[in-house]
Amino acid sequence: LRIWLNGEFYYKAFSSTENNRILQVANPNSDNETYGTEGGNETKDRIFLLSIDEAEKYFTTDEERICKATAYALSNGAYVYDEAGSSRWWLRSPGYDADSAACIDADGDIFYNGSRVNSNTDAVRPAFWLDLNQ
Repeated sequence: LRIWLNGEFYYKAFSSTENNRILQVANPNSDNETYGTEGGNETKDRIFLLSIDEAEKYFTTDEERICKATAYALSNGAYVYDEAGSSRWWLRSPGYDADSAACIDADGDIFYNGSRVNSNTDAVRPAFWLDLNQ
């Protein structure tokens, strides 16, 4: 997923001018505090998924964390859980074991247990830091 986000997605979703404004940042990968699952090494990416901590910081309510699947996400297998079009979306934090990743449920709850990493029904909600001075 990181390879796709920082490769194909980065180059197809943004113009070259926009690419130059997206900052490469160091992302810590903390352990899952609920299950003690190891988070792994820090990564450096331009496009990334939020961590559990970041999802809590930048979206302060469940309602803010609800993700409506786009047509693109639906065409690539994202599953819709309700009539409003809400989908579960991935976080970069580990879930309950090394084969799962935390995610946000369709109702906006943080699902610390996570989904299996080989699941293809959760949506991707890319994040990035933009240089506003350029």
